[in-house]
Amino acid sequence: MNRFPTVLLALLTALTMTACTGTSMPGIPDAGAGPLTAAPTPADAPGIDACTLFTEAELTDVLGEHQRKGSAGHSTCQWENSDYHSVSIDVGSTGTAPGGVVPEEPMMGESEKGDGGLTYYTGGYTTFAVGDRVCRLQIVTDVSDPKTDRPAIDRFAALIKERL
Repeated sequence: MNRFPTVLLALLTALTMTACTGTSMPGIPDAGAGPLTAAPTPADAPGIDACTLFTEAELTDVLGEHQRKGSAGHSTCQWENSDYHSVSIDVGSTGTAPGGVVPEEPMMGESEKGDGGLTYYTGGYTTFAVGDRVCRLQIVTDVSDPKTDRPAIDRFAALIKERL
């Protein structure tokens, strides 16, 4: 005996009853509760303006002539030059690195541990903790050999740690 039609009918009945009575099921917002608001994201990290973490001279040293692609006042920022070389930063909210430990990022592929708590991934992508915040830094100036950018990554990570 196939129980699927019976289960489907029971679910539809429950949903219809909920909609008609104006009560809500646990975890489902009541239609009369007003507009939904988004949960805070790392981009909403209070007090962080990632675009102010580096000076123009520091960025020019790595990128040459460049322009900012990010908006001031946010915890993420990116700078890029005409050759598509870039510096990108994302500062996570408090609590994203509990105890100063950055969670593994298996979607990024193989990683290599560096000094000072840095974890290097392919493509110039690096993670590290500042306090209990995850910081993500990416510097790309040579796509043929990403290790070429490691000295700049190490220097910029140190600047971030110093300035946050």
